[in-house]
Amino acid sequence: MKHYSDLSALDLGQAIRTGQSTAVELSQYFLQRIQEHTELNCISQVLSERALHYAAHLDQLAAQGVYLSSLHGVPIIVKDSFAVAGEITWAGTRYLNQLEQQDAAIICQLEALGLVVIARAKMTELAFGLSGQNPMQGTPCNPYYPLSDEVQRAPGGSSSGCAVALAAGLAPLAIGGDTGGSVRVPAALNGILGFKPSHERLRGQGNVPLAPSLDSVGLMAKSTADLHELYRLMQPKSPVLAATTQQTTLFYLQEQHFPEPLQPEVHAVWQHHLQQLHAQGYALVPWQPPANLNFQQLSEWCSDIIAYEGYQQHGHWAEDENTPMWTVVRRRIQRGAHISTAHYQQVIAQREAIYTEFAASLPQHACLLLPIVPSLAPVLNAEDTSCQAIGPYSRPFNYLDVPACSFPIGYAAQQQPIAAQLVMLKGQEPLLLDTLHQLMSQLKLHGCYIQHKKIPT
Repeated sequence: MKHYSDLSALDLGQAIRTGQSTAVELSQYFLQRIQEHTELNCISQVLSERALHYAAHLDQLAAQGVYLSSLHGVPIIVKDSFAVAGEITWAGTRYLNQLEQQDAAIICQLEALGLVVIARAKMTELAFGLSGQNPMQGTPCNPYYPLSDEVQRAPGGSSSGCAVALAAGLAPLAIGGDTGGSVRVPAALNGILGFKPSHERLRGQGNVPLAPSLDSVGLMAKSTADLHELYRLMQPKSPVLAATTQQTTLFYLQEQHFPEPLQPEVHAVWQHHLQQLHAQGYALVPWQPPANLNFQQLSEWCSDIIAYEGYQQHGHWAEDENTPMWTVVRRRIQRGAHISTAHYQQVIAQREAIYTEFAASLPQHACLLLPIVPSLAPVLNAEDTSCQAIGPYSRPFNYLDVPACSFPIGYAAQQQPIAAQLVMLKGQEPLLLDTLHQLMSQLKLHGCYIQHKKIPT
């Protein structure tokens, strides 16, 4: 039996173009894997009929020599906040029950490129949380930890189901959303790649909003080549920078500026990563944050925007005691009612000035390296407080509205993934992805070993 879960998305696209496989065969294969691994609890809706119908259409095109893109016929999973016509977009809730009249813009774009949307993945309720916990619909299981454990480890949120699905080989690509780290954090905790472009760089219409000023569509993949190609196809008009063939200088965040200390195992892998980069000829330059740029403060301002705008979007539901909503999420939304409009407007108004200071602290095409999650996947608790230390590493870059990508740099003693984060200035998404590809290739880093470890192919 062919093990398509071992192949990259580009390899799968090539298999279709060379006649070694078909779009229908690939869709059937990954739909079968979803059916076989329900114990991971990461899929909210399987779109079998729609997927197979569209895959058959793509095979008809291929028979005529027509391929819509390099990813023609490749399956993809999307977060359960993106609308699918004729279906309910639950967005991790139990009360949003309106049938959608049309597909989200991102669904239309993916299908126009020949990708096959095979399922929607579970998520944090209303995307409001970084742990990935969701008592209302069930929390996806982080596959790097024994499913039989009495305690459950965080899958990361809010795009939890997407990250788990990719880590387990249930799809080669996924689309999530990142408002405060919701693509990068689950990617980090599941050993895959998570990329957040700048706000509105990708089409967000038809996605259930949390904080419209911050919401960003994000991409997840298991290889840098796949990530780069998917973004290139979805953002063909993105600027191509006249960059050098190699990015040999990296600015990095020093420990005295860490917003949260790293757990010992994470710290050891982080230090080893820096040593590897130095050994490969990278010049590592300590980054000096501007005096007015405090990561903890930026994280709090980002949280204030999320709470204020989240209340504008969902406050009427949260204030209704009859709405079946997780108490933790209800409290987070209700906090927005206590944030003054004056404070919110001030926090919004100063974003550009603070970004200008951030941009002035780095050369124009410089890349900033720093941690993304300071610990291994935390044990989940009822109050969802175990992941509070994660936000200060991810939220600042939503506030600054810059592209950022999390990527695996190693593993702890029990093979749990550990990740880092690359950040660049606005509009430099292509260069960021090029740098990531170069870095991971030179260091021989790879995303997602999980299908070889615990999830059988």
